[in-house]
Amino acid sequence: MKHFIPGTLLLAVLLFLSACKKDEPQPPAEPQYLIELGKVACKIGDKKVETDGSINMFVDRGLFVFSTQLTYAYPPNIDEQLSVSRIPLVIGKHPLHTLPTSNFNTPRATSILSWTIELDQPVGDLQTTDDYPDDFIEVVRLDTVNKVVEGRFQFHLKNMDTDNPHLATFKLPSEMYVSEGVFHLKVE
Repeated sequence: MKHFIPGTLLLAVLLFLSACKKDEPQPPAEPQYLIELGKVACKIGDKKVETDGSINMFVDRGLFVFSTQLTYAYPPNIDEQLSVSRIPLVIGKHPLHTLPTSNFNTPRATSILSWTIELDQPVGDLQTTDDYPDDFIEVVRLDTVNKVVEGRFQFHLKNMDTDNPHLATFKLPSEMYVSEGVFHLKVE
């Protein structure tokens, strides 16, 4: 019994010391992206849409534009393009405003959804307005080395041209709510 207690104590100390080895450094975890690179997704009304997108940057003003072709719900030959313009290249939430009728160099972010028929004939468009203060685009990740921008958005769109007969002709809506929007795009 005399040797049992010191032997047990020695075994306990050895087990404790073997458990105290330093953790080896782990490689950094891959970031969790909102959506696959090159994609834009959102909910327009009650329809979920995922499509390719692109970003063009205006370097001189530190702003960028993202746009995407959406073709999903309307009669054949009608193309739909959603774009968000004048987005500051700064991480954070940016409010969306009414598209200016003059002074297009303003740094206020705006959005427009345009419809065309036969690729180049305008049918109508819907725009963001200052009526909805909760409309936004948010830059959540900005990689200036690899030129990648990722973020979220939600906004309301309204018809600003009340004399446009094409909306009724083509049964296009005069208002839309775009929600649950995400983008992960390479700056071109």
